[in-house]
Amino acid sequence: MAEELQVEMQTTVCQAPRETLQAMAKDFELDISEQRKSTIVCMIFNHIDKELMDKNEEQRMLFLTEFRSRYFKSAEPKEKDVSESVPPVKQNAGQSQSTLQGMLESTSVFRRQFKIVGQIGQPNEKDKLSFTSLTRQIDTGVKQGYAEQEIVGGVIRAINGGMVLRSYVETYKDLSLERLRKILRNHYDVKSATELYQSLASICQGSKETPQEFLMRALDLRQKILFSSTQDQSEDTLVYENDHIQKLFLRTVETGLQDENVRVRVRGYLRNPTISDEELILQVNNAVSTENERVAEKAESQDNILKTLEALKVEVAQVKSQLKDINQETEQARLPDSPGPVDTRNQRRNMPN
Repeated sequence: MAEELQVEMQTTVCQAPRETLQAMAKDFELDISEQRKSTIVCMIFNHIDKELMDKNEEQRMLFLTEFRSRYFKSAEPKEKDVSESVPPVKQNAGQSQSTLQGMLESTSVFRRQFKIVGQIGQPNEKDKLSFTSLTRQIDTGVKQGYAEQEIVGGVIRAINGGMVLRSYVETYKDLSLERLRKILRNHYDVKSATELYQSLASICQGSKETPQEFLMRALDLRQKILFSSTQDQSEDTLVYENDHIQKLFLRTVETGLQDENVRVRVRGYLRNPTISDEELILQVNNAVSTENERVAEKAESQDNILKTLEALKVEVAQVKSQLKDINQETEQARLPDSPGPVDTRNQRRNMPN
């Protein structure tokens, strides 16, 4: 019956307008740019064949029925309900109708393959996924209902092909998601919540670090502690309460800020354990801006004083030069008159021969 429905859908796809084919190709993530209609139809057929390859008769019927309902509503039988063409699903007494719905979702033509956005590389490697980002994507996949093995496969595909880690996990048969999480945690050398707690308690602003950068570093550490407490479920892992970590974080920021003026301006906010991160970031930014303006005004005032002093030095030098000239003229005026020049020609005439 599934084969007959597939043949029917192939005929319907061949007769479909180009707009419908483009919608299918978009849902199937097929690149049909500058392709003829016949080529697009073949690409869609190939995709459907791949989707049906590993499915049983029941799943194939569900897949094709949903496909027809999605793109060719007018092709659905009117006299006979679509559900009648689907073989009945045998359910145990404890099963609910959600089982059929889950199967329908798992075979949906619109359901994307689970993919990790980004690539898993060496720890701290630039432009590669961090452990936190990777874990959040895995958790999102679990919430969206992806099967465990599908998530495991997506994570393995995201590992850099040249890494030993990939060949290592690929050798595992029936690798569970929980075990994969532990392997990844060890690969990234993730610190425990206790180690992160100690780091948060001892950090301070670096010499080349702005107050805003220091605040974000402290916020990041705080979140890593809370995240690690929920992810690491080993027996020796301490679970820290949010209120306790928040108080430690605020105390660390207050004592770690280097600029006393900035610290004084935000001290009142840092002693409020219910303050939001956004409000704290805003107040630190305001305090830094105010302090920068004060320093700039002070520097400008000092520059003006220096310029005034330089101008006074020039004026003093000019006055000294003028006084020197006056003194020289005065000294010359005080000297006695010097005798005039003697006419030696008359003396020569009066001399005896």
